[in-house]
Amino acid sequence: MPEEKILNSLKEILSLGANQAKRVLEELSGMTVELRIKEIHKGVFGKKFEKHYFLMRQRVSGEAFNANFYFSMLGTEFLKFLATLESFDVVKDYQEYDLVDSFLEVGNIISGNIIAVFADFLKLELEYELPAMVTFEMEPELMDREFFFTKIYFEIKEIEVQGYLLLAFSEETYSAIVKRLEEIMDG
Repeated sequence: MPEEKILNSLKEILSLGANQAKRVLEELSGMTVELRIKEIHKGVFGKKFEKHYFLMRQRVSGEAFNANFYFSMLGTEFLKFLATLESFDVVKDYQEYDLVDSFLEVGNIISGNIIAVFADFLKLELEYELPAMVTFEMEPELMDREFFFTKIYFEIKEIEVQGYLLLAFSEETYSAIVKRLEEIMDG
C-alpha cells in the first residue's frame, strides 16, 4: 500500500478521534473547542521541542498491539485553556506546575479519544494504563528516537486561545497500525 494512502487513512482516523475529543471538551468546558489534525510526519522527538513543556505518556496494550503514545504542547497557549478549566480567576496568574493535573485530564481526553477511535476502526481491543507525566530526563532515549508526529491545531474562541498540541507514536506503533490497515483494506 502506498505510503501517502496510509498516511491519509491514518489522518482521517485520527481526525475522527479529535472530533470525538472536541465534543467531550466542549461538554466539560462549556466553550467552543476546535481540534484539527494536521499532517503526519516522521522526525526525531527531542527536536520538536523548543522548551520542554509537559509530556504525557499513554500506554495501551492488546492481543496484537502494544504502544506508547506521547502528548504534549508546542507552546504555552494551551495552559490558558487549562487555567480556565481550573478557575476563571486563575487565567491571568497561574503557575505551570499548578496545571499538571488538568494537563493529564485534558491530555487523556484528547489522546484517549483519538486512540479509542482508531482502535475501534482497526478492531483492536485495548487496555489503557493511567496516563503518566514523563520527562526527557526520565526517558532520555526519547530525545534521539524517531517517531511519527501529528500536530493538533486547537482553538477556544471564547478565551481567544489557539495553538498546537503534539501527538507522537513510535515507528513500531506506526508499523503495527499500517499492518492492520493493510489487512482491513485487503480484505
